[in-house]
Amino acid sequence: LVQHAAPGEQPYFDRERTVTKRVLIVDACTPTPEEDAGSLKIYNYIKVFQSLSWHVTFAPDNLTFLECYTNDLQRRGVQCLYWPYVSSLEDHLRRNGAFYDVILSCRPDVTEKYLDSYRMYCPSAKVLFDTGDLHYLRERRQAEIEDNALLFDRAEERKAQELGLVAKVDCTIVVSDLEKSILLKELPSAEVSVISAVHDIYPRSKGFRETKDIFFLGGYQHLPNVDAVQFFVKDIFPSIREGLPGVRFYIVGSRPPQSVKDLACDDVIVTGHVPDLQEYLSGCRLSINPLRYGAGVKGKIVTCMAYGVPCVGTSISFEGMDLRDGQDVMIADTPQDFAASVKRLYQDEVLWTELSHRGYAVIQSQYSFEVAEKRYEETLSRLSGTIRKRHIPSSYYGMCNVCGDCTQFRTLGSENLRESLLCHSCGASCRNRSLAAGLLRLTKASGARSMAELARLPSGPIIFDTDGHSALFKTLKAATFYSSSVYLPHRPFGESIGPKLQNIDLQRLPFPDDSYDIILTSDVMEHVRRDVEAHREIHRCLKPGGYYVFTAPYVPSWMETQVRVDSSGPEDIFLMESQYHGDPLSSNGALVYRIYGRELCSQLQSIGFDVEFDDTPDPLHGILVKDLFICRKR
Repeated sequence: LVQHAAPGEQPYFDRERTVTKRVLIVDACTPTPEEDAGSLKIYNYIKVFQSLSWHVTFAPDNLTFLECYTNDLQRRGVQCLYWPYVSSLEDHLRRNGAFYDVILSCRPDVTEKYLDSYRMYCPSAKVLFDTGDLHYLRERRQAEIEDNALLFDRAEERKAQELGLVAKVDCTIVVSDLEKSILLKELPSAEVSVISAVHDIYPRSKGFRETKDIFFLGGYQHLPNVDAVQFFVKDIFPSIREGLPGVRFYIVGSRPPQSVKDLACDDVIVTGHVPDLQEYLSGCRLSINPLRYGAGVKGKIVTCMAYGVPCVGTSISFEGMDLRDGQDVMIADTPQDFAASVKRLYQDEVLWTELSHRGYAVIQSQYSFEVAEKRYEETLSRLSGTIRKRHIPSSYYGMCNVCGDCTQFRTLGSENLRESLLCHSCGASCRNRSLAAGLLRLTKASGARSMAELARLPSGPIIFDTDGHSALFKTLKAATFYSSSVYLPHRPFGESIGPKLQNIDLQRLPFPDDSYDIILTSDVMEHVRRDVEAHREIHRCLKPGGYYVFTAPYVPSWMETQVRVDSSGPEDIFLMESQYHGDPLSSNGALVYRIYGRELCSQLQSIGFDVEFDDTPDPLHGILVKDLFICRKR
């Protein structure tokens, strides 16, 4: 308690004592990530800041509460500001601005409106201006396309506004090296960082021959998208109709104006807003991007490449993305060349497959969460010095619930507390103790306070443990009701390796139905080639009402599981750079097929489990990081 502040002095700060840094994100409105690429980018930026252990506050300029979208941010742990609880952003800044370390202000109009308030009420905060794209560049190109003198004048006014903001803020965020070079040519002393769109990777569910048709994805409140689909339907699609009879063109996205709706016919379908884009991203063969003007990295293209959908587009569409014609994408600027590229890619399975794979590689190397995290860390470190991280003691004292000793837990200088917070007596890691905590909870009636006490009981629930190398195995192997396994692919499955230890493949367990009361796995499922099959096998071998208790690399802020290796076919397809985690039998480690997101819970529920995720720390037992799943068979 001596480390706590005096009561009532800084309640806004002290209610979250573990937070070391705070960021305020201000945008025109609350992000609606399935409707437009700009919203998806900001939504993913929020997740990036959270992954860096920052507390995020989000304020829409209109202070509107959007039930679905605001609630989603709040469920992610984001503090959301909205009317009537916040009367104005200036009032919030006046009361609480001193607590912010960084302000990420999006779009020129919003940033111009509040920049003086940021400086007045947030004296310690670094102000980052996220342009989205260089608006004046996009507006000037529209003026050139339309040969409109009024638009030229507006573009010049926008240029003065944007360059004025760039000169005043601490750092400007742009989406490409091209835009950075343009700004630095105008303002050589400006601080500019490149942090682009952010996207997960989604393995293809269908191959070339299972797909058909083409589509354009966009929000049609954005005028370049309206111009693009009109240009395509009128000047390009007639030639495609002749070369690819029966092919349909889908205009996908929210808020199409009447001029876009009027394009609809038998083979041109205007869908309007689509809540789930999976049907088009997995079912259509090509994405087309016939933009004639615009600026910045196009989120629609990043999304399509993240799903393995090959893209045909104009030079403007791929501007700043450093993509190669015929190797990463197909680039064409005249109607004739564009139609020819679409027809070629639509019919060439080898080229289609190559571009699909290259899309995944581009996302991983340029637009992944890891890249965005690194660039934000570099930017903030450059602005404010090294980012202060949460203090982690080199050792911690408590009672180990595996061996039962009161002892020291050692971090060995590592920040990975799951693996390195080791018991001095038995070597159990924090992850081992998390699993032990779940097992002790299920066997509470026995009165055992540790795995060592549980092992000495004359009887107990029938337990199968898939980790025959852990401290739990060493402690529990004496129990009559306990058995374990390892996985040695070079030796016969089912072979006895030693007392209470078999060589077993979790994808085909050699046990009868309803064999066990409890099955344990500890950071195993990320290494199993087909984890759904393994989970079904575990469900089959549990008695009704039995429990599957496990730990796994899990990121609650991710909706989808990050599939690093596609194992759906006969051979593994690496979607990301290979990663290996610790393997007690190999210094090289075991291949990681996936890092789980919340999709895991849905998967387990569909198999037949009631799922509970427990992340409550238990410092008395050396569990500072807890990520425990307790799943009951229905």
